[in-house]
Amino acid sequence: MKPCRCSKPLLVSHRHYREFDFKIDYAINDDPGTGASIFTALQEQLGLKVEPAKGPIETLIIEHAEKPTGN
Repeated sequence: MKPCRCSKPLLVSHRHYREFDFKIDYAINDDPGTGASIFTALQEQLGLKVEPAKGPIETLIIEHAEKPTGN
């Protein structure tokens, strides 16, 4: 099973957030010949609807980094 990586963060829009383990079948790289898109699969197989929205996200900004020095 390949992990799904979305190009945008997902915002959970309800207050009862919990972690779930589930398996869905979806098209790899949105190729219709291999199955449904990840968004269609989420809605049809799990009843979850993913909609575009704007909201706050946590961001970590690294202003400077250096290689570690040897001991």
